[in-house]
Amino acid sequence: MDNKLKKKLFLEKVKEMARDKRKKLLDSLPEKCYFCGSKRKIEIHHIDADKKNNNIDNLMVLCISCHRKIHHKIYKRIYNQEVRDIIWQKEQKQK
Repeated sequence: MDNKLKKKLFLEKVKEMARDKRKKLLDSLPEKCYFCGSKRKIEIHHIDADKKNNNIDNLMVLCISCHRKIHHKIYKRIYNQEVRDIIWQKEQKQK
């Protein structure tokens, strides 16, 4: 087997593993947007903005519209305050 084929097979395996991990993660989260309740075009938001931190406490389910708003400067202050409130509530529950 040549190196190009080995690399291609390896990359396909990595992508498959990532898809499986994402599916398991999504299965453990609510199936609707936290802000508006939409079940269409769902995305995952990393509360601390670290895409590598996939801890369930760092993730939030958002529809594509709310996810765009949370990253848009006009809405950022409003949504980020709500996100901070969520983090604070989770910390209080852990105490």
